[in-house]
Amino acid sequence: METIFDKSTVSGLIERIGLLSGESKSAWGEMDTFQMLGHCI
Repeated sequence: METIFDKSTVSGLIERIGLLSGESKSAWGEMDTFQMLGHCI
């Protein structure tokens, strides 16, 4: 199971977040980029 306390998991999350832009389309659901990031924190 992945955990945010594992450095490799955190690195992967940071990399994926870095790929987002305001033009990113959702892979599922209806949230835009801003809503998704707000949901994560």
